Amino acid sequence: MDAAAPTADANAGTRSPRTATAVLLLAALVAVVYWPALAGEAVYDDRQNFLTNGPLRDGDLWTVCTSPFYRDELGYWRPLASLAMTIGHRAAGLAGVHALALLLHVLAAAAAFRIAAHLLADRRAALATAMLFALHPVHVESVAWASALSHPLGAWCALQALASGLHWRDRRPHSVPWRPAAWFAAALMAQENCLLTAPLLLLGLRVSDGRPRTGPAPRLRTLAGLLIVVVCAWLSMRLLVLERPFGGVDTARCGPLPPISVSALAEMVGRPLTLLAVPHPLLPFQSLHDEPGRDAALRYSWPLATLAIAVAAAWTWRRGSSTLRVALLLLVVPLLLPAACYRSLGEFPLAERYLYVPALGFALALVEVARHHRRLLLLPAAAWALIDLGQVPVWRDPDRLFAHALQHAGTDPRLHVMAGNRALELAAAGAPGAIERARRSHQRALAMLAERGPDVSRRQLAAAHVGMAWCELLAAEPHDRLDADRLAAQFLAALDQDQRLPGGWVGYGVALAIGRRFEAAEAAFRHALELDHRCPEAWFNLGYLQFETGRRAEARHNLRQALRCDPGLLAATDLLQQLQHRDAQAALPPR
Repeated sequence: MDAAAPTADANAGTRSPRTATAVLLLAALVAVVYWPALAGEAVYDDRQNFLTNGPLRDGDLWTVCTSPFYRDELGYWRPLASLAMTIGHRAAGLAGVHALALLLHVLAAAAAFRIAAHLLADRRAALATAMLFALHPVHVESVAWASALSHPLGAWCALQALASGLHWRDRRPHSVPWRPAAWFAAALMAQENCLLTAPLLLLGLRVSDGRPRTGPAPRLRTLAGLLIVVVCAWLSMRLLVLERPFGGVDTARCGPLPPISVSALAEMVGRPLTLLAVPHPLLPFQSLHDEPGRDAALRYSWPLATLAIAVAAAWTWRRGSSTLRVALLLLVVPLLLPAACYRSLGEFPLAERYLYVPALGFALALVEVARHHRRLLLLPAAAWALIDLGQVPVWRDPDRLFAHALQHAGTDPRLHVMAGNRALELAAAGAPGAIERARRSHQRALAMLAERGPDVSRRQLAAAHVGMAWCELLAAEPHDRLDADRLAAQFLAALDQDQRLPGGWVGYGVALAIGRRFEAAEAAFRHALELDHRCPEAWFNLGYLQFETGRRAEARHNLRQALRCDPGLLAATDLLQQLQHRDAQAALPPR
């Protein structure tokens, strides 16, 4: 830092905002921009994380904290995030989770204020940094989506680790740095991506110290040792909890993965950094241009763009101030782990939620570069606030989310499959016209996949065919008009493309049951539960099959399992009441 900066801050005296005042201002700003998120419904992965998550709804904290987060094969274990989601949901349902997300966003902005105040030695500039950070549109996904709670939570802990590390280095350098190590441990328990907080913390403490050094700073060795101990303890706990502690795709079931391309790695770093500067479009369903069927020119554009960004970053690192160096670390380091592990992130590896901490680096760089013209920062702040106000309502319900996604990424067949599956949910609930909407969406997906030729994803093709089969199944009322054998063959042909779709096995089982092939139907339902033990449709149909075949005790157990996964499943409730009524009649003495 510049030697004259602390003196300038000291001369500002009472004109500089105090920390408490800054936090209140940030809280008011977040409340004004994000308050519509409090009324958000369950969207996207919220169904599995909340609606079908029995231990979370029941407040079973031990099971919640010792279970994998989301799907087992992803290798996610986030006990602190799971605990926070449970507390918020138990307090006020999804509204409680959203309120907790807003609070965590305020706390993360307050930690950003502390870091910026230390680096810039100017509390007014630090407040501008924290406000830009709080307003950046890439945060909408993390704050307005209940399932993304782990991102503001993990980022808050990571930023607190950096803030307490700066305080320890400059004011208590001879003490043991317990606080930054403890915050780092909390960050790891909130989210795996926070593993890179360790190098970010060590490098940040080193480069933000203006004094030249010829070797490692001795006082950082103690902190490095503590961080290594924390990582070893965290890895040991993951080995105890997870069957696949490092996640990844099961190649024995779905075949070997294609090699990782340079283009994909470049896009995983370059495209998010570009999104910080130009936050459009904002949607959770962003695919890599490296995928089959994409324009070949785009595959080569991102390596060139990322190379240009790397050259600019190297020049800034060499010529820029220590504050700009820390900003570069905040921008780039958190993106390295998702870039290296993007194959295990799911179908949409690019997401704004991965930019939570990099947004602070971007805000810090803006404030540092505009040090003599900071009033100009009102322009991006106002523009971002307007984008936020328009983007937050997108996360209010699934229909708005899919409409927004299809508007900006309508050429992705996966989105049409997801929109079709949403329409099938509405059709099962009796919504008029939903089956026809579902059929149109899946037909559109199949047409897009056919255009891609032999490079098409088998998983996408299977999902589209399964959706079409469900459209036919739900449209056939009563079922005695249905050609059950043909429909079962249709489900089975779709599953031959990809056998990891629980909904496909449930549909196959229903078709077999209609054709009176009960043993095969039960095997299909049980296979669906092996793939997803929290699938309420599989539990319900298994219970219904057992009810129809006179196995009442087993039917009662499985119907209760269905309601444990989805308490709103009215068909399971009605069938249980029928069972209880029959049991009561059987208990009456004969006349």
